[in-house]
Amino acid sequence: MSPAIFNVFVNVFILHLKTLNVGCHVSGMFLRCLLYADEIILISPSVIGLQEMLDKCHEISDRPILSLYSLMFVNVTVWLLGKNF
Repeated sequence: MSPAIFNVFVNVFILHLKTLNVGCHVSGMFLRCLLYADEIILISPSVIGLQEMLDKCHEISDRPILSLYSLMFVNVTVWLLGKNF
């Protein structure tokens, strides 16, 4: 996928994640997700909030226009109190 198309695709996710109002306050900033290259890290203070974010991402990726570029592999890691589950 070209970088321009990928940026449009990722921007759709970001805009829809904003509507959920789920995230964490870190150093005076409200963070919902971090992006680096082709990685998207969802940030939530609760498992319920994280599930809402994952559901929204799944809903968006199921749209016909975006299904061509759906993610091939998803890795979910939950960190709680510094422990990896």
